[in-house]
Amino acid sequence: MGRVLTGPKARANRIHVFGLALSHRSLEEAFMNLFGTVILAHGSRRPEVADAFSGLVRSVARTMPEILVRGAFFSLGRPTMAEVVDELVALGCSRIAVLPYFLFNGVHTLSDIPALIDDLRTVHENVEFELLPGLENDPLLVRLVTDRIQDAQS
Repeated sequence: MGRVLTGPKARANRIHVFGLALSHRSLEEAFMNLFGTVILAHGSRRPEVADAFSGLVRSVARTMPEILVRGAFFSLGRPTMAEVVDELVALGCSRIAVLPYFLFNGVHTLSDIPALIDDLRTVHENVEFELLPGLENDPLLVRLVTDRIQDAQS
């Protein structure tokens, strides 16, 4: 077994990936266990909506450089969730969380998206998928709505 380096030599032997300083040994482990997230929006025929969503995804990704964050559209836009999952898997993700960027839980969030994830599980059998809770009635949204109303009042 090789000796463990400490001090300046150890720091010099680290590689920086996605904002993380990794040793050569942990680099292989990190790439085998990458965590990816798909923020899934409905989609729109209006290009400015897609641009705004892409900006949001970039902002989220900048706050979490250790996680591969990608945006996808359920319908009416590209990339699709399947395309983004293929990309994340190609980058080495073995765990992928899907965050529905929908205000309320309806047919898409309760039926269509879980079915799509089930289909992706058959294509990517070695990947663990997790469907995260939607935004519905999140206390932060309640606060945002309250703030907007109070701002209008003043």
